[in-house]
Amino acid sequence: MAWEEYLDTPANRAEAFTISAMIYGDLSHSDCDALDKHIRERVAARRAFLESEFSAANNNHN
Repeated sequence: MAWEEYLDTPANRAEAFTISAMIYGDLSHSDCDALDKHIRERVAARRAFLESEFSAANNNHN
């Protein structure tokens, strides 16, 4: 699906910043875990929203 990149690119960027912050001591390991969990929850929420939107759009065109 074309919108998968819409989800993956920001999540990958956020993960890179998170790992960098942890390596440089700006985030503790537990903070890194909490931020990672938040990022994954947001991606899941966006995925569910987009799937419902595209599903509804496809149903309206059929």
